[in-house]
Parts: sequence; structure tokens; C-alpha cells
Amino acid sequence: MSKLAFKMRSGGKTSYAKGGKTIGPSHNEGGIETLDESGDAVAEIEGGERVFSVEHTQEIETKAEEISSFLKNEDDDTANELATVLGYRVVEMIAEQEKVNPS
Repeated sequence: MSKLAFKMRSGGKTSYAKGGKTIGPSHNEGGIETLDESGDAVAEIEGGERVFSVEHTQEIETKAEEISSFLKNEDDDTANELATVLGYRVVEMIAEQEKVNPS
């Protein structure tokens, strides 16, 4: 998996390996280029969007899949309990990000 960096309008780069809320222009204003290890632009994000680390993304996706499986089995009570736990965990993740990359 390639590492990504965000090219800021000033020409510098910043890493969001641990996640955080981006600061920069909107898509309509040119956005923030996402660069791969070679420096090639691979995507555009905009200021105010939140980026999650790979570890946090995997944790969110795993829990979302678990919730989805309970919903498919019509076990709404368990799905709702797990969704609440996931919500709290996402709040914790954002708090962790803010310690590293305050918005």
C-alpha cells in the first residue's frame, strides 16, 4: 500500500498517517491534492474532510460489517448496540487525532 501525503496550497506537504481533519480549500477552490510516494496526484480532498488512519479505517469497516450482518439477520437490537459502541469509538478516534493534528 502506498503512503499518501496532501499537497498544501503553499507547496509543502503534510502527512495524515494518524488521521485528522484537513485544512485547505474546497473542491470548488481547487481542493487539496493527495499524492502518492512518487509525488503523483491520485485524488483530491477538500478542507474540512476528516481522514482516518489505516488502523482506524479497518476497525470502523470491521465493526460496520458486523453490524450489517446482524441487520441482515433482523437482529436490530444487537445491531443498534454495536452501532452505539462504534459511535463512541469513532468519537475516541477523533479525540486521538486531535491530540496529534489539532483542527
